[in-house]
Amino acid sequence: MKGETMKGKYRIMLVVAGLLLALALPVLGCGGDSPSVVAERFVTASADLDCDTLVELMSNDSVQLFGEDRGQAVEACKEQLAALGEGAPNLEVTSFEVTEENIDGDTATVDFKASAKIEGEETEQTQEDTVNLVKEDGKWKVSVG
Repeated sequence: MKGETMKGKYRIMLVVAGLLLALALPVLGCGGDSPSVVAERFVTASADLDCDTLVELMSNDSVQLFGEDRGQAVEACKEQLAALGEGAPNLEVTSFEVTEENIDGDTATVDFKASAKIEGEETEQTQEDTVNLVKEDGKWKVSVG
């Protein structure tokens, strides 16, 4: 049981790191939504291990950290997930609250508090973090670099 709890804590930390680092997975949906909506979709896609959506929501500069184009970035994301193996438990985001949204021209930050739990467990863990976004072609995109 303790090993499962440690895996769960690792998985939650992975979700948060995914927002800021290369493990961030693509979020589907239109990037033209508000910064807060894009941030929530990004967090949800991270928990769902949805590489296609994560890359879709990433800025062009962020995509280039993982490959020459969005297709290569999706493949790199999927390879990183494969390296984690099947031992990672399913994670469900149970709440997402924007605590602050700041927009300054074509850049924005979204501070949030998210709670998540491992499927089949009662215990939730809560993390607070910030998502950085940039506006590209009129759509808000997550900047992970």
